[in-house]
Amino acid sequence: MLPSGKIRRVEFAPAGKPIDKRRGSVARTRWSGNTNLPDDESSSPTSSLDCTVTQTGQWVGTPAYLAPEVRAGAPATAASDQYAFAVALHEALYGARPDQAPASAAGVPKRLRAVVERALASNPGDRYPSMRELLAELGHDPRRTRMRWIAGASAAALVAAIGVVATGRIATPRPCGDSESLVAPLWDQASRARALEAFRKTGRPTADDTFARVDTALRRRLDGWVRAHRETCEATEVRHEQSGELLDRRMDCLGQARMKIGAFVELLGGVDARALDRAAVAANEVGDVADCGQAASLVPAVPLPRDPEARREVDRLRVELARLHGLRILGQYKDGLAAANDLVRRSRATAYEPVLAESLLLRSWFESNTDDKPAALKDLYDVVGLASDAKDDIDLARATNLIATVAAHGQGGFAAANVAYPIALGATARAGNRPELLWQLFHNRAGVLYKKGDLIGALAFYQLQYLLAPVAYGQDSWQMAVALQDLADAMSGLGGAGAAGDLYRRALAVAERVLGPDHDRIGTLLNNYALNLLNVRDADRAAVTLERALAIEELNHPSDSRQVAYPLANLALARLAQRRIPEARALIDRGLRIDQIRVGSDDASAALDLLISGDVARAEGRLGAAHELKQRGISLQQKAVGAGSAIEGNALRDDAAILLRLRRVKEAHETAARAVAVEAKAMGEHFPDLGLQLWVLADVLAEEGQWKDARARYQDAVGLLEVYGADSPWLVEPLVGLAAALVATGDAARAVTCAERAVALAGAHHLSDDLVGAAQFGLARARWALGADRPAAVELARVVDARLGALPFRAEIQPEIDRWLAGVARP
Repeated sequence: MLPSGKIRRVEFAPAGKPIDKRRGSVARTRWSGNTNLPDDESSSPTSSLDCTVTQTGQWVGTPAYLAPEVRAGAPATAASDQYAFAVALHEALYGARPDQAPASAAGVPKRLRAVVERALASNPGDRYPSMRELLAELGHDPRRTRMRWIAGASAAALVAAIGVVATGRIATPRPCGDSESLVAPLWDQASRARALEAFRKTGRPTADDTFARVDTALRRRLDGWVRAHRETCEATEVRHEQSGELLDRRMDCLGQARMKIGAFVELLGGVDARALDRAAVAANEVGDVADCGQAASLVPAVPLPRDPEARREVDRLRVELARLHGLRILGQYKDGLAAANDLVRRSRATAYEPVLAESLLLRSWFESNTDDKPAALKDLYDVVGLASDAKDDIDLARATNLIATVAAHGQGGFAAANVAYPIALGATARAGNRPELLWQLFHNRAGVLYKKGDLIGALAFYQLQYLLAPVAYGQDSWQMAVALQDLADAMSGLGGAGAAGDLYRRALAVAERVLGPDHDRIGTLLNNYALNLLNVRDADRAAVTLERALAIEELNHPSDSRQVAYPLANLALARLAQRRIPEARALIDRGLRIDQIRVGSDDASAALDLLISGDVARAEGRLGAAHELKQRGISLQQKAVGAGSAIEGNALRDDAAILLRLRRVKEAHETAARAVAVEAKAMGEHFPDLGLQLWVLADVLAEEGQWKDARARYQDAVGLLEVYGADSPWLVEPLVGLAAALVATGDAARAVTCAERAVALAGAHHLSDDLVGAAQFGLARARWALGADRPAAVELARVVDARLGALPFRAEIQPEIDRWLAGVARP
């Protein structure tokens, strides 16, 4: 008896429906890491240099650093902040403030003296229009003075860095010093307290553990930023090995990373349960500075608009972009899409293409994850045009990579995906083959091939993804866990379920180090690992694994949630394999009740629950109810994902077996033939699982007395399933059937050999008593036909019959044993 599979719906997947990764009768799903838009670098340089250090109306700072108008009682403004900055700069250059006698003007370039004098003008209108213009004037120094290190930070951080703070403590600037002060306020005690309070408000029992992991990750991120900032400065100002232009571009990159970290921290103060589940992974990704040190990875800056107001709007948009990145990595789809719509509209109005391209890329991700694939594709094609015009291969690689993924979820989308993939590959190569871009590209390509049914092709890309993960993200990263599981899924689907088990266990170990043992996604991974155990028919370990998965889901979600329904259904499969049928019934009934509350009438998950309920009804001996449930499940599955899926092939196969036991042989033949056709079209004529469909068709042919055809189909089934290994437990039933067909066609000697092999496999894999009994009965029948020791063969059949009769359920093989004994061994 072959139970149907159960898909775990995963919202962290790249786009669209989850991919059915399946083997035998069990369907398994995939989860993925951050698969769409890398958050370590945006597509255009970002700066926050126009931020002010004070809010209007505040009187902050020691009198020596206050502008004349503020000392006279006027409110503090950006112009007065500029004056305070110039006082500190004067002190750094001359060794004294403007109201003190300068220690020496020697060595201070004339250009710098002019900049300081203008910024110190008594009349605010005579100063620079903004801090950006002041810093730009400093940056245009052809001699590249030591003050160029300040290029990547906001004005507020700059002023704080040189000591203009409310306490009045003044630090003397030094080349490449005080990088820590530029980022220290981002994750200070107040920020951490706000985040912890928000985490606890979600009610999740993992809130404190998740906060500790986020805290560790953000501290590590900020330490990395400080090191990168100092190294970037020293490359120009100390070692003189880097041009000023490259310094600018690297500081722009650091400024973007800093802004993203700041926006992310702000969002942590208002997380919901969904965002909390993603926070630990996101904290390890936000604001990556790895590429800020690679000249080939830095896109040359596009000149800002000349109009001052347009430039200010660009700055505001960049702040919003940083927030949008945070919404994306925290999985805030609805809020992100609304913000992205506004951002795209405003970006079009500025006509500043780098911001528009990045806005469209982000919006396409939100659209694809809210099931608006046509809109996502339209935005991505717009990005392709913008990136091509700007010769920006990074954005071109990102956009075409996403096109190749999103397109594959639509009708006829594989052709479009196949066109987009080589374009993405070329753009990625021209962009320097950055490891994280390659990882995303191979991850998405493998997913497309898996969805198409090309498991061998997918396996090659999953291997590349696995090899790249430690380079792009580190050995102990979420992406490493994803790579391990994806590789395990592919290997399991191709028959390497034994080797896949080790990969699943490694994936679990990495994921638990990143997320903690009780995180929601650990439940998902346990679910997939358990399905692999069911693939090797290790029902006992699968059940234990699913019990833990269910406990984790019940810890993190309401008892009537979809997330709880997934392990419930799969645990029902495990109990069914253990022949603990009443427990299987209770579990699947609970899942069906959740479906009625939570799931729409055309949901694929509800369809699979109906199919599993049919399996349980079959085990209970309620064959009419089992057939009706299978029909309902197939109909619902077709509405949800369309006709012709591999899951439909499995369900048709199971229904054919039920019809056969109902003695509706003609219908069984039609249904079994249809199952073979659907499976062959969905997965390919040489896909090993097709052996399962052929075996049931052979059973029907045997019932019809077409033993020669049945023998051929059993042989085909065994040949395909042996791809999974000569010791695969899935060979037991078709070998028993082949032995019967060989007896019927006069080859009793070969029948004994096949039956002995089936008995050995059933015992080696500790299969259920009814399956062991079926194999032993097949051996008894073959030995009787051979005629060597018929009394011993009859005795073996009687022992099997008695053992099966003592079981708490009716074994399907038992009526056949009773008929055979009545015909060959009358008392």
